[in-house]
Amino acid sequence: MTNFLYLVQIGGMDNLSLWKEFHKRVEWKQGTGKSYLIDDTTYDEHMSIIIWHHRLDKFPIGFYEQESQLIHWRLVEKWLDENFPNVPRTNAINFGKVYTFIKQE
Repeated sequence: MTNFLYLVQIGGMDNLSLWKEFHKRVEWKQGTGKSYLIDDTTYDEHMSIIIWHHRLDKFPIGFYEQESQLIHWRLVEKWLDENFPNVPRTNAINFGKVYTFIKQE
């Protein structure tokens, strides 16, 4: 998996909205998305998560969204912790954290 510097939870139009807001402030290279199946036999739950691989000022930033009717957030967080340990996360509303982070690097 990609070594992201940051993961951003998005939904709906967030990806487009963030691009419109920030693409002139950072070099924004739109990447492709990859879908991962999250399986948890403890709760017999299955859902998928899509992670979009973007580069902002040459830094790998992952944008993720869940694809499920019902989302088990603890299961998503557990999966992210296991697959992307020590990668900071935020949501679209707090994207300013990511912007500040990459500008300080």
